[in-house]
Amino acid sequence: MDSLPDAPSGYHHSVEVVSPLVHRVWLHHHKDYDYACGTPVKTVYCYVKGGKCYAAKNSKTMRPKSVCLLIDLVNQSPYTLIIPKVTSLVHLL
Repeated sequence: MDSLPDAPSGYHHSVEVVSPLVHRVWLHHHKDYDYACGTPVKTVYCYVKGGKCYAAKNSKTMRPKSVCLLIDLVNQSPYTLIIPKVTSLVHLL
């Protein structure tokens, strides 16, 4: 938890043990979303395995390539470790 960046206002992190080697870091939202019908909403922030941090492929698996070391996680985006491949909406048209 000490290695995580500060959660944005209205959010908090939690850590779940997936296996003895893998931890999943969740980002919990404190807003009410219509689609959630009053249930808490959370997204996977990242996975941690062997001192390396991995972006999520989906809520159950991580991507194969690490993004950073655990000690560098504090300098990453507070919302997700997923790095978008598209940086401009112009490329989507």
